[in-house]
Amino acid sequence: MNVSVIIVNYNTTDHLQKCLKAIFNFTTLINFEVIVVDNNSPDRCIENLPNEFPKVRFFFRDVNDGFGAACNFGVKNAKGKYFLFANPDIIIEQNSLKEIFNYMENNSNVALSSGILFGDNGENVHTFNYFPDLGWEFMEASGKGTGKRIKQLLSNEKVVSKSSVALEVDWTMGAFMFVRAEVFKRINGFDEIFFLYYEDVDLQKRIINLGYKIVVLPSVRIFHFERGSVRSFEGENIYFFHMHRSRIIYFYKHSNFFYRNTVRAMHIAGYFFRLITLPFRKKFKGKEKQKLYQYILILKIYFSSKEKIIHLTYLK
Repeated sequence: MNVSVIIVNYNTTDHLQKCLKAIFNFTTLINFEVIVVDNNSPDRCIENLPNEFPKVRFFFRDVNDGFGAACNFGVKNAKGKYFLFANPDIIIEQNSLKEIFNYMENNSNVALSSGILFGDNGENVHTFNYFPDLGWEFMEASGKGTGKRIKQLLSNEKVVSKSSVALEVDWTMGAFMFVRAEVFKRINGFDEIFFLYYEDVDLQKRIINLGYKIVVLPSVRIFHFERGSVRSFEGENIYFFHMHRSRIIYFYKHSNFFYRNTVRAMHIAGYFFRLITLPFRKKFKGKEKQKLYQYILILKIYFSSKEKIIHLTYLK
């Protein structure tokens, strides 16, 4: 088996259906399998898909213990030389799996690769980045926005020209990651302490630490409907909770006392400022109560001890 495509689903049946159709319509000249792991979705529409896609192996779990844990579950049932971890809200173009497979076969020093993600308007979206640093965290904490840095990354000549020459990066978005199975197993897969977000950054940090390279192939284009499972009112609250919880856990794993507490202090200061100025921020008119809830929730995370953060769970 060349490639095992592993897709984790949670209330994204419509996206998943389109994703699976694209995989089977465009993938040729390669031996692959598709594994879908459903993390106990309240929306049970997914139970209709096995009849529509008999070649796909579906696993319906009775627990939702996070993205990384579901991916690890899928790996236990996978036979491929490579694992492709793909979000259900991606759609491949042309024979992307074959192109990436060929590249990985000819570059043994590369452990993980991806294509370039693009959105609804056809423009490239956040696909890769440097590992988190104080500059990035300052932009996040201050609310200055990270869009400028992302645009700079995506303005790379290779990306703009859709070059066939690979671009070496620190990490790629978890929406589409093509990984050597032997390397993935060597580092014991995803760290399940991350429920959602940063598990992809952490995985690739550990791969880099082994001496392997991570690349994106600019000639490979992948459509990504961003944040397909968290667009609801409650989904936005969940997004902010897990993003900040996972952020501080990542810095506990990969930085020293001074570094992680500098990050913590920047975010505390940033969200105190947001809290104080909330009544004057016109863009949140009508959402004041929700933003107030989010800010207090985020501040509680940054004021918590490591042990408490690790055991924090989201409650409605």
